[in-house]
Amino acid sequence: MNQKDGVYEQREFVSKAFLSKDFALMEGPPGSGKTTTIIELIMQFASQGKRILLCSATHAAVDNVIERIKGRYKEICDTEIIPVRISRFEQPVKESVRPYLLRNLVNTYKSEIEKHLKKNNTLDSQKFLLENINSKSEQDPIEKIILDSANLVAGTMIGILQHPDIRANKQGASFDVLIVDEASKVTFSDFIVPALHAKKWILVGDVKQLSPYVENDYVSENIASMLGEAQQQAIVKQFELKIKLADKRFDDCLKIFFTETDINSDFNSIKSEYPNLHILKIDNATDEKQILVINTADILVCMNSGKVKEFLSKNLFVKSIVVNGSFKRDFDFTFRQHYMHNRELPEFTSKDEEWAEMVSSRLNQSFSFRNAGEEFSNIDKELKYLIPNKIKDEVYQIRRLVFPSILELLQNGVGKGEGQRNDRVLSDGFNRTHKQSRFTSLSYQHRMHPDIAKTSRENFYENNLQSANTVKENRGWNYALNEPVVKWIHNNDKTGSIKGNKIINPTEVNDIEKELLKFLAWAKNNPKPDGEHYEVAVLTFYLNQESELRRRIRKITKQSNFSKFHKDNTDIFLYTVDKFQGQEADLVLLSFTKYTRDAHFNSPNRLNVALTRARFKLVLFGNKEWFKRSAKLKALRDLATNFESIIRYEK
Repeated sequence: MNQKDGVYEQREFVSKAFLSKDFALMEGPPGSGKTTTIIELIMQFASQGKRILLCSATHAAVDNVIERIKGRYKEICDTEIIPVRISRFEQPVKESVRPYLLRNLVNTYKSEIEKHLKKNNTLDSQKFLLENINSKSEQDPIEKIILDSANLVAGTMIGILQHPDIRANKQGASFDVLIVDEASKVTFSDFIVPALHAKKWILVGDVKQLSPYVENDYVSENIASMLGEAQQQAIVKQFELKIKLADKRFDDCLKIFFTETDINSDFNSIKSEYPNLHILKIDNATDEKQILVINTADILVCMNSGKVKEFLSKNLFVKSIVVNGSFKRDFDFTFRQHYMHNRELPEFTSKDEEWAEMVSSRLNQSFSFRNAGEEFSNIDKELKYLIPNKIKDEVYQIRRLVFPSILELLQNGVGKGEGQRNDRVLSDGFNRTHKQSRFTSLSYQHRMHPDIAKTSRENFYENNLQSANTVKENRGWNYALNEPVVKWIHNNDKTGSIKGNKIINPTEVNDIEKELLKFLAWAKNNPKPDGEHYEVAVLTFYLNQESELRRRIRKITKQSNFSKFHKDNTDIFLYTVDKFQGQEADLVLLSFTKYTRDAHFNSPNRLNVALTRARFKLVLFGNKEWFKRSAKLKALRDLATNFESIIRYEK
């Protein structure tokens, strides 16, 4: 054990977790041994007679811990750990973990007791128990015995609410310690309920992986009441105008803004916001004396009427763009723009969205891209156009409270409230002294070949993600050793990028099918010496692409499963990237599907997850040349530059 890199850091955290009376935080990159450290903590707490509550945002993270306790570490853990899995539904729980579901344990023990009592029921007490073992009561005695005996109770942050004591909202801490895995995906509101049932809290995660999922509807409901309906509509209507005013490509164009409602209100609002621009109002009382002055203006605020359009068609000669209106039926104006300025007339329409929805979706995007750099500053600019100064602090307070994970909150805080002088954990995070005694950051990864870790190490972990000595060797992997560990299957298919279509790239679906068949054929003839299965993960950033891939994998495996398939000696997993955090596979086939500058893969946290799931080989399907040349995110440009491309499969 002492020969493995990173063991010292793991032991250091275990020590801090035991010494702390309240919190302990461990942050670790993908494959750094976070799950192993959690199991060591559970083992040590259990050996001291403590009761542990294990929670996570995902079923997979919880199941991984129990699966290892009852699998890889069974000999060590079986004498100390008695696990119970809590979940309202059985289907999301891993098959290997389902025997430990509370309802299944209850049914198993009842069946065994009933079988025994049918053979041995001479005593009155035995007869009574046999008659009443399946009777319904407020608290099933068998269930209570199982829960009282278990020293590890596990479930998702939501699923754990099905625990009888938590569901009944019994007061007092019934657990000695709460361990939260993937705490970087858990919000403060999700954390607080299970936290109330434990005396000490241990949080494990990685803030450079996916953040909590927050429903836009939830945020927009809280924002909608901040402004009146009329003001909301005015902001939405003027939004596209402000976008174009900020776009340098249109600096030399007159902006024609049409309005159907109160022209004076729109005119005054725009004029007050842009006091240095030459802004004119054109209502139905048009005057030919205005011809010279309208051709020198920066913005025309106009009534959206045929009379005004006819006037502008005859008298406007400068290069123009149109917002919230159309000249398409008026040949003269379009003709003049085309031949005088050698251009088609651009016309822009404001978003067909509610103001609160526009704000909440961009707050979510802004948080997702918070570590992406200046390339994504356009989102913050859009928020500036959407949020009036008078409610800015109130809106951003919601952003600070709702979107960060509990792990990020405790490290950095949400910022001081108005009038707050003293530091508090929630507003400022732990101070340096307290953090030092409670926090450990792991720096060695034990999962990936160093070439697979390269892009994340250089772009997301400031070169602090070191490959442990355990992954600097072949580890018995013999597939496609003549190929690069990370390779591209390049394609030029724009189908997934076309606006309005389903986000599907049929070329990548075909290429992934061929790459998967190639591996399956090899795996069948090269079984693992220990008889274990190979694992292949087929990942994409988009649900439509996932559905197309599912059809192909079902055809290959002749199975109608949804996400988990099996063929010969290989397990195949099909997920979106977001669903596969916390999991890993020998081989990962990653479909980018589309290539646009605002695609999902531009989120640094999401891309980091996508690139760090593979142990031995990572195959990338996408337009490598576009990524190299045009991707917003530096990590994507590096990914396309640093790794070789394989000529695309022939049709």
